[in-house]
Amino acid sequence: MIKIVSFKICPFVQRVTAALEAKQIPYEIEYISLKDKPQWFLDISPNAKCL
Repeated sequence: MIKIVSFKICPFVQRVTAALEAKQIPYEIEYISLKDKPQWFLDISPNAKCL
């Protein structure tokens, strides 16, 4: 299953999920807080950015 990491109002993730829904591909979304990013996210995102 595809896992998407997002914050609540990300327009890019909205586009991705719309495409996944149209193709009936299962996915799950994990929302993170941009003010309090989890350490695992900081470890994989060198600039600590969602994009």
